[in-house]
Amino acid sequence: FRQLAGTLAQWHLAGAVHGDLKWFNILVQKDGPDFLFSFVDLDRAEIYSSPSILGINKDLRRIYRGGKEFMVEKLIETTFFPAYLSCLPEEIRKQIHVEAIFRIASQEWRDKGRLLYLENESRYQSPVKSGAGLIFRKILKSIGIKNNQG
Repeated sequence: FRQLAGTLAQWHLAGAVHGDLKWFNILVQKDGPDFLFSFVDLDRAEIYSSPSILGINKDLRRIYRGGKEFMVEKLIETTFFPAYLSCLPEEIRKQIHVEAIFRIASQEWRDKGRLLYLENESRYQSPVKSGAGLIFRKILKSIGIKNNQG
């Protein structure tokens, strides 16, 4: 997660915003002891002349919502966010309000993610138990991250 955080911070500092950043839109490739990350599905991406705080916040909310979806939000809170913030200059870091990101992303998850479950309980399959969730957990395990959340 630390390497991903650094890659995303570089992306944001260059003025890029994904616009639809979720775990399925991040490709991971092992490169010796390191990992390379590629962002895909860039149809909503924007490039600004300087970092876009609004865009950064949206991308970070999507990352956190994905963590909630896969039940690894504590890992995102304790590993990804501190690493991400440590890569930002202070003037940008002061504009990123992590608690607000967590609160808003949690509300979005309740409004959007849970709503899908409630509307169609019989057909809904949790991403944690689906093929996507299993793949995500395998990726976490392969890079040495143990998930104790479920």
